[in-house]
Amino acid sequence: MSGFALEGVGLTRRYGGFTALDDVTIALTSGEIRGLIGPNGAGKSTLMDALCGRGGGTTHGTVRFQGRDISSLSARARRRAGLARSFQKTNIFPGFTAFENCRLAAQSRTPRVWHVFADAAAYAPVCQAAERALEAAGLAARGDRVASTLSHGEQRQLEIAIVLTIALAGIVGLYLVWVGGAALLAMGVLAVVAALAYTGGPFPYGYRALGEVFVFLFFGLVAVAGTAYLQALRLDGLFLVAAIPPGALITAILVVNNLRDIPTDTAAGKRTLAVVLGRRRTQAEYGALLGVAHFVPALLFLAFLGGWTPSGRAAPLTPLVLLPLLTLPITSGLLARVRGFEEPRELNQVLAGTARLSLAFGLLFGLGLALSGFVPAGSGS
Repeated sequence: MSGFALEGVGLTRRYGGFTALDDVTIALTSGEIRGLIGPNGAGKSTLMDALCGRGGGTTHGTVRFQGRDISSLSARARRRAGLARSFQKTNIFPGFTAFENCRLAAQSRTPRVWHVFADAAAYAPVCQAAERALEAAGLAARGDRVASTLSHGEQRQLEIAIVLTIALAGIVGLYLVWVGGAALLAMGVLAVVAALAYTGGPFPYGYRALGEVFVFLFFGLVAVAGTAYLQALRLDGLFLVAAIPPGALITAILVVNNLRDIPTDTAAGKRTLAVVLGRRRTQAEYGALLGVAHFVPALLFLAFLGGWTPSGRAAPLTPLVLLPLLTLPITSGLLARVRGFEEPRELNQVLAGTARLSLAFGLLFGLGLALSGFVPAGSGS
């Protein structure tokens, strides 16, 4: 045993005939903080990648972590062993306090289906998870500070606290995995990766014009069909169809946000889908999403009239599935505002209005399906 927590001995990395790292040795004890200074191209990031098993090229040398030789392990295996790297770009909500950032991370992993209108601050488990994470990251005294006022180093600590919060809150999901099996575990892992990769990591897909695709997929298909699968332990065509309106409306919230931010995102080099499409096509995208959401209940009703029932079971013929269409007046007003806005800030009210529409539509849609007898039932019922 060398006594070092992390050792890199004789590390060399070559990309073809180019040597990016040449016989570097570094050793760190537990708790030690070491600064690595050098100009661009000196090999700082390459050294970090070599230690963590990332990047291409050919690497020679030995990496030991906690006394164990991990040189032959992949980057994923090294992360599982406890060794990983972060990146220079922070991925936090700057307008929230440090505590609120961590609490939001805990909420994302803690299912509370029947607490839509409850105050998150009154929910002890998520608050406790946030407090533990802040303490572990050394930010216990900074919990009430707005994230944007923290130093860059403290913002990096806050990122660590957010990750710790997600990990702690994820323990709550173990029971759901036990019920739902490997399929639910896979969905949960993918959802966490998608959440973190939206604006973080080496490929922030939110700035690659892919944000709407992933939001629809995970807030619509995965969230709704996954929840129904957990209750019924089977898949049904109705689950997937019923997932379309929530996914479309939540995606519409993102579309409004990105439509408002086209000028600033363009100036900052952020390539959102709204930036790619432009104002008029993004307005049309918003209208299409709201139209699809309202079309699905009508389509279901017509299908029921034609004799279709989920999994071939008898179902009462009822127009209650059309309850979400009561939100059409709200939808009409939102569409008019999106078509006629002049200043981007005018869309802030549309942003809030679309969120309220999503909530009202979802409640009415769920109520209509439940009263019509279309609720997930276990395969043995």
